[in-house]
Amino acid sequence: MFVFSCIFAFLLFFSVGFASQVSEHHVSADIDDEGVVHFEVEVTFLELNTERVNYLVFARIDNAEASDVLGELECIVEKETYGSQISCVPNSKMRENYTVGFSFDAYDLVRMSGGTDLFSYSYSIKDPTMSYDLKVLLPEGAALLSADNFDPYFPPGAQIGTEMGRKVSLEWNVLGPELGKTYTFESHFEFVGKPPEPVDPVEPAPDERDYGFLAVVGLLIAALFAVLYYLRVRKKDGGGVKRVFSVLKDDERKVVDFVLEKGEKCKQRDIVRATDFSKAKVSRIMLELEERGILSRVRVGRTNRVILNADVKRDRKQDDSG
Repeated sequence: MFVFSCIFAFLLFFSVGFASQVSEHHVSADIDDEGVVHFEVEVTFLELNTERVNYLVFARIDNAEASDVLGELECIVEKETYGSQISCVPNSKMRENYTVGFSFDAYDLVRMSGGTDLFSYSYSIKDPTMSYDLKVLLPEGAALLSADNFDPYFPPGAQIGTEMGRKVSLEWNVLGPELGKTYTFESHFEFVGKPPEPVDPVEPAPDERDYGFLAVVGLLIAALFAVLYYLRVRKKDGGGVKRVFSVLKDDERKVVDFVLEKGEKCKQRDIVRATDFSKAKVSRIMLELEERGILSRVRVGRTNRVILNADVKRDRKQDDSG
């Protein structure tokens, strides 16, 4: 957090002379049961003094969109070491009482801490702001951690409620937040009625007879088969093709199979419809596969076109023919 604050202070030093005036800044953060946080943000400027509208997030994000009174904005997302910045061109030429809305999915804001889940989000005030408020929705089935020695949320003073009777909500309102200050909001929570972790079955006590010799023979046979299999695979792959498909998880395999079937025309929204996975889950799988070099995405309109790595295609064909 200290690094984030230093970077933000550096950026603020060069931009404070051109700062826009913000009257209201509303943020809603909805956490799903897989730890992905969906943000809905609305910022109203008393006066907008810049040609682009920028929004800084200290997290990895995906599915970023923005709009104003005239519709969707043209935006780019710049990935930085400290997080992501959404930069958009306003549709409207108005400068007073200009309102823009952002939506995006954020990752790595929920982590395990002391055996419980911890949501932690930071935001730095880069424009003079009259009011900033944040509403956090815990996952369905989750409740604030009950503890006597510490508060389950920070800073104190949050309003606790429920959303549609199913999700616990926390809401903070900061009047006149300090320019250049970084505010951090945290919440410890746990899932109510979560089933106990499975216990490994107890192995029966082995016979007292000596199986050492048979074990050594078995290991030698297994090693021989492993060497023969490696040589066979290396020969099929020409010694250079990376066999990726065999190590994919079930949900990743389902996505890759669908992309392979659709070919070059596959779009990310097609995957959401075909797999019945949530939009956030598909985005997370896309990020992981992209970071591992298995696929790449090209922005087309409001969605992404998905392209598989050539090695993965070849790997899948070899699996089918084998």
